[in-house]
Amino acid sequence: MPQAPGNVEEAIAQISSDIEGGRVEREPEDVRIAEVFELPLEPIREGFAKARARAIAEVTKPAAEKPFVRRPIRSSEELEQEELRRYFPNGVPHTEKEEPKIEPVQAQVALDGEVIQPSADDEIVELEAKLEAKRALVITNQRQRLVTPAMAAQKPEIAMNEINKKHAVITNLGGKCVVMEWVLSDINLEWEEPSYQSLTSFRERYANRYVQLIGVVRKIEIVAPEPMAPWWLCHPSRRQFDGIDLEPKGPAILKGNRLNLWRGFGVQPEAGDWSLLQRHLHEVLASSDQRSEDYVRRWTAWKLQNPGERAEVALNFKGKKGSGKGVWMHAMLKIFGPHGMLISNRQHLTGKHNKHLQNRLLLCADEAVWAGDKDAERVLKSLVTERTMTIEPKGIDAFNWANRLGIIQSTNDKWVVPASEDERRYAVFEACPIYMQQKEYFVPLFSEIENGGAAAMLYDLQRLDLEGWHPRYDIPQTEALVDQKVNSLGGMDQWWLAKLNNAETPTPQKGNPRWVLAKSLYEDCKAYSPRSTHITDDEFGRFLRELGCEHKRTAKAWGWIFPPLPEARSAWELRMGRKWDWLVSATEWNQRGET
Repeated sequence: MPQAPGNVEEAIAQISSDIEGGRVEREPEDVRIAEVFELPLEPIREGFAKARARAIAEVTKPAAEKPFVRRPIRSSEELEQEELRRYFPNGVPHTEKEEPKIEPVQAQVALDGEVIQPSADDEIVELEAKLEAKRALVITNQRQRLVTPAMAAQKPEIAMNEINKKHAVITNLGGKCVVMEWVLSDINLEWEEPSYQSLTSFRERYANRYVQLIGVVRKIEIVAPEPMAPWWLCHPSRRQFDGIDLEPKGPAILKGNRLNLWRGFGVQPEAGDWSLLQRHLHEVLASSDQRSEDYVRRWTAWKLQNPGERAEVALNFKGKKGSGKGVWMHAMLKIFGPHGMLISNRQHLTGKHNKHLQNRLLLCADEAVWAGDKDAERVLKSLVTERTMTIEPKGIDAFNWANRLGIIQSTNDKWVVPASEDERRYAVFEACPIYMQQKEYFVPLFSEIENGGAAAMLYDLQRLDLEGWHPRYDIPQTEALVDQKVNSLGGMDQWWLAKLNNAETPTPQKGNPRWVLAKSLYEDCKAYSPRSTHITDDEFGRFLRELGCEHKRTAKAWGWIFPPLPEARSAWELRMGRKWDWLVSATEWNQRGET
């Protein structure tokens, strides 16, 4: 038999409530329901019209005629259980279900034999049954994916804990407010690195996540889904910091409510064996030179004991392919873990966007820099010695950042660094090729590093007594470093060194071998090197005076008198900081001795 009109209206009102609560799509609700359940549109519209009219009448009824109902505010757990009981009166299903078959309402026969056709009220009953079946299917059948915001909404305390655990608002990073999160490192999934998003990107990221909010309207509780991202950004309990920094010896939250990015070393210090690595340091990296070995060991110990300080001197290892010049870098990168980085592209050093340097304490460059690259030279010098550097993430204004980098380089090139004659930024060592490309040597070496050797190295060097030593003290003047000084010479210096090596001057005079025609000298210097092609006559004159040459005119022309050869060679050795192996043994210009 048909249901009473009141029950039909209640059914319509229930469906309308579901629509308003976000449990059914809205645009528009009557058309949507008609399409989903394949029912006539007019009866559904008629039912909705009755429900709306009744709701309007209830709202406009005088307050004296309205019964007062006191409904206590319930907890989110109670509301959740009520919602589940409403959808699943027989218990929450835990297995995938097929869509229940709803038998359509059939025509009925009255007592007098008259056939009674199904009414709009009966169709509404059928509609409600199908709606309930659809709800069960949405939750239990993963193939449908028709989860509504109300169904997906999380309880506020759960949502807050989840987002606070992963994200934090940084109120001032390069002049902008951003959302930071810890993401897995691309290098090692055991490490985490900071990543930044604008507030707009954060909202878009969580646009499909909702939180369950409870309000009271006319003393009636209303549960509604709210977008999670705007809710969290506006909530007083969001995780928030006024800035960030990287201080290995500082607490998790630094002074001024700044977040400390320090995540610890990549390995834990532990006493053990790293004898193969120490042997490699002595025989290969230091070429069995004790002073060089002591410097590399002390430089490394200083950086491990002061990870948050810049070393002010970069270690450089050059040598042939397969000689093992990169082994020390490999061990150090394992120790520094998420705070170490290996680059092999100059753009990672000189590029505009350099956020990857913000969270680093150790930077290792493998064939990444050519000493003749002026841009790279300028950036590298700054990273070695300057107290601050400029960090510019994408989409965020550049800002100053404390420079805490220790730098190690390795290369096959002959010219490694742009070293000046009084160089104080670079220590350069030539790797000995004694074990070059020998598998039986390198396999046990790398196995030791990976299986406790790096941890033992950290343990021992953190306890090495440096007695106030600093890397900028006593940089070894190795042959490799002197070679870098020579390769870095300007065009006029290269020309002068060639003259000292050969003990010859251009167009020498028989009666006075030290006097040279000025025009001949100038043209000879310009032709010697591309670096001196564009020098002026005045620049060349000042250069010769600094070398101790005397500008003097004879009866025929102007010329230059060179200082005695032994005196000139001694001045050069003093300038370079070591004895020189001269190509020609001679005591005077243009008078060759033994070669």
